[in-house]
Amino acid sequence: MTNIQLRLYMESTWLTALEIPYDDLALFSRKPRKWLDYLGHALTGTDGILSLSEEKDDVCDLDLPVAPGESDYFHAIGDAAYIDPDVLTMASTHSSQLRDTDLLANIQACDGGYCIYTGISNPDAAHIIPRAKGNDYIRTLTTRRRDSKGEQVVIEDIEDLRNVLPLNAIIYKELKLGSIAFLKTPVRSLKSVDVSDDAPGAGADPDGYRLTLHAFTRHAATRKFCAHGVGARLSAPPADTELDNRPPEVILTALYAGAAIEFWGTKTLRTALRNATREYYYPGGVDGKDADSDDSDGETKRKKDARIQRQTRARTDRWERRAGNAADGLGLAMALSSHYAQRQVRHTTGEKVEEWLKGNEH
Repeated sequence: MTNIQLRLYMESTWLTALEIPYDDLALFSRKPRKWLDYLGHALTGTDGILSLSEEKDDVCDLDLPVAPGESDYFHAIGDAAYIDPDVLTMASTHSSQLRDTDLLANIQACDGGYCIYTGISNPDAAHIIPRAKGNDYIRTLTTRRRDSKGEQVVIEDIEDLRNVLPLNAIIYKELKLGSIAFLKTPVRSLKSVDVSDDAPGAGADPDGYRLTLHAFTRHAATRKFCAHGVGARLSAPPADTELDNRPPEVILTALYAGAAIEFWGTKTLRTALRNATREYYYPGGVDGKDADSDDSDGETKRKKDARIQRQTRARTDRWERRAGNAADGLGLAMALSSHYAQRQVRHTTGEKVEEWLKGNEH
């Protein structure tokens, strides 16, 4: 057995939260044990200790490598503020005052009008916490959870610029499918140099702000195409103002936890998290009914969402296999930038990418 198990203490027992294939560790961090410690914090929303057993005193040396088949235990310290396991996948029924704004123009102006990872022009205004969640949801999320230093940043409006990034439509599409997240470093014991080979090293600030894109997928071509491991090129806030529109850690960590659950989470974890969080995040219910109730066709919402995601992924994979021979990694995205940017002018939302992908299947 080569899966790494990350375990949490919930519902009066230790449960397996994430099952991570050993080979995946190197894709996400050069210091995998530090990264596992971050995942424990992301799921629980609180400080904690990573150990090799149910005993809190059996503390891990976070600099040591992880062994295949290892089980790690995250001991939460204080009251946990667990992540909503459906942070990426379900709409909220909270009341919201969503309104038309100049959001796209504002976010493009902040970062030069380009995707911060690929440099492609005319990016979409991509919401980190989905726009459909609404104002009440993001307010509840940022009020309940704190960052790794115990600090709190409350966001009242889902359209806040701190909840938006300029991304090309392909990356944005993957983000809405729950397969893209952004790791902000430094965070806890994890430094920028622990994340990627191209992170700042000697002669640079190893603790400088870095926003690394992580693609949660088994497909190497998809990871390269979506700029996996690339650090964002973010504009610095103006020198004459204290305003900083960079996404706060609490938002990014919520997204990261949601993607990790989608990719490696166990059914036991999802059930336990829903039991622990549903009354806070969905006091009026989800879409007027529970996610496990049947619709008119006898299909649960969760199963329907999963089926649609599998179908979309299959179409994307077919296109990527054709495109994979054209160029390598990020160079592929840049090679397509001229053609792709023209399409984005006409199709500025991620949903329109579907039409483009279909046109390339034949």
